[in-house]
Amino acid sequence: MNKVVLVTGASGFFGKAFIQTVLEKSENTEKFVCLYNTNHPQLYSPYIQWVQCDLFNLQSVICILKEYKPTKMLHLAWNVKPNEFWTSKKNLDWLAISLKLFELFCENGGEVFISTGSIAEYDLTQNDLNENALHINPNTLYGESKASLRKLLFHLRNYYYPNTIIIWAKLAWFFGEDEPKEKFFSTVVTSILQKQPIKLVDRSIYRPYAHVKYAGAILLQCLNFEEDCIFNLSGVKQIELEEVVRSISFFLEQPYTLIYESQSFHQTPQKYNITTLTLQKYWPNLFKDTLMEDLRKFVNITQKYYYKKTVSHVG
Repeated sequence: MNKVVLVTGASGFFGKAFIQTVLEKSENTEKFVCLYNTNHPQLYSPYIQWVQCDLFNLQSVICILKEYKPTKMLHLAWNVKPNEFWTSKKNLDWLAISLKLFELFCENGGEVFISTGSIAEYDLTQNDLNENALHINPNTLYGESKASLRKLLFHLRNYYYPNTIIIWAKLAWFFGEDEPKEKFFSTVVTSILQKQPIKLVDRSIYRPYAHVKYAGAILLQCLNFEEDCIFNLSGVKQIELEEVVRSISFFLEQPYTLIYESQSFHQTPQKYNITTLTLQKYWPNLFKDTLMEDLRKFVNITQKYYYKKTVSHVG
């Protein structure tokens, strides 16, 4: 009988990337019970079962845990609007429910709990994002909520569930076809198509962007971990944001206009020194230099969706 993996947030940006990786894997020894709230993704496989569930309805969660008896859990759900997540008090709601989900999972036979943090757990006004740092100082409510969840999970485990393994991946900069329209790459495509200026805070901002498919592949492999792990899940190649704009403009065959403006929230470095020692240890060859190829595909799909949406609105 296949062991069961419970996946929350399976209909979200990183959830879909994870499920797509499962679909592309020729053999699966586990069954994936994927939870969604309102949007049912059209992704099917004999290994995947979709179940509608409101995570804030704990009785519903308990029923699912008792019915499917998952031994592993990938917790991706953290539903806060892109334009609001830095300061939204909803982060506190997700902190609380995530802790409760962990407790219920452990009390119903859970063995491996994988969750996603964020590079926002670091002080983003500083250059070094060191995954081995003992003391980090997040400067946003979102970052503090994620960091607090990580620390509380380990405290809970140490006191009450010592046999449970915890994997914590701090997500960095990813893009992909299903990303929220407010994210940088999608905003650039839309701005160019609408002949609107693109706003940047500096001429020389670099970030280690990668396609979200790599995050999905690594999260799948985390299911095989047999010990605790905290690591930065990030691309390894830095790319200048203005180069991203130029490349998208080239793929669209459309001109662009840039506007430089000061940062309104918190000052961030032009380039981060982000350590990826765990990635290099376990997956040294997974991140391939496919950024431009992935970006071209992303632009083509986003452009088609934009025109399709425009035509439907006109109609």
